[in-house]
Amino acid sequence: MNKIASYRQDIERILLRYVLPLFIAGSLMGWVLKDMSLEEMWQRVTAANPYWVGVTVVIALLSHVSRAYRWNLLLEPLGYKPGIKNTTIAVLSGYFGNIFVPRGGEVVRCMVLNRTNKIPVTTGFATVIAERAFDLLCLFILIFFSFVVEYKRFWALIDKMKEVKKTSAKSLGNSFEFYAFIGMGMITLLLFIYILRRSMFMRKVKEFLMKLISEAILSFKSLKRRNEFLLHTAIIWIGYFLMTYLIFFSLPSTSHLGPLAGLVILIIGGLGMSAPASGGIGAFHIMVANGLTLFYGLSSKDGITYAFVLHTSQLFTIFFFGGLSLIVSFFINPDSEKNNSV
Repeated sequence: MNKIASYRQDIERILLRYVLPLFIAGSLMGWVLKDMSLEEMWQRVTAANPYWVGVTVVIALLSHVSRAYRWNLLLEPLGYKPGIKNTTIAVLSGYFGNIFVPRGGEVVRCMVLNRTNKIPVTTGFATVIAERAFDLLCLFILIFFSFVVEYKRFWALIDKMKEVKKTSAKSLGNSFEFYAFIGMGMITLLLFIYILRRSMFMRKVKEFLMKLISEAILSFKSLKRRNEFLLHTAIIWIGYFLMTYLIFFSLPSTSHLGPLAGLVILIIGGLGMSAPASGGIGAFHIMVANGLTLFYGLSSKDGITYAFVLHTSQLFTIFFFGGLSLIVSFFINPDSEKNNSV
């Protein structure tokens, strides 16, 4: 009986961590491409100006290095100083892990740092929690700011949604695609909740929660170089903004959009990336494309094209540099005397 229960838990873990995110990503991507062939999408994406795509790739890498440096600042009060090289390798490896398992990259980068510098995974994960909490605060600030500066568009969107609800409720209710999409979403959500509740992983998380919280609080309270932490936080988010905004110039359909549009799409895209889909695939495209369509009047195809150019360029960047970093991490010899303590 114990073996059967163990096998069942293993199956649930595999479904939760690997199969379900891939299923969600594939289903959403199918929805994105339902009105466009792969050939047409390929032609649109390859027509993007490579100069601006290249610029955003460089900015992305600099932003990742800045995140690695900021992580060092959080680890320092806990008695560890792994160095910018090793934390950069760990951060890029973590992003690589996120392609396959949503939020799995957070664990991957802590495991890489444990491999290269013998820093306990729980300690690394505590600093990651602290880091994410601070980034979440930054996101809320940006959401508030974007609503203030673009309030006219938000109110116009609300009015437009009211009109659409009155005029198209009947046709929407008779749409087979509408019912299919809602049904698929409900089934996916119920399956996700069922597996999540029965997952051994969640029980393990509860066991370590108090320790993680205490170490995360210690990281913030004991931060020695707060000004540097704030500076690199600003660099990270400015980098994210520039990646979103500058890619506008790679396509004729979005080249007229201004910085405020870049800010709004940054927030919308960030929400899409937080969905439980592998690498944000599908969810990011839907959110960004709809944002460009509803807020800035682009056609659905133009919105999807922009989402593909931005997401694909960053995906391949992470796939190459993140995969390479993960491989390199196995060739780093830990040196506890030199690398692991302040």
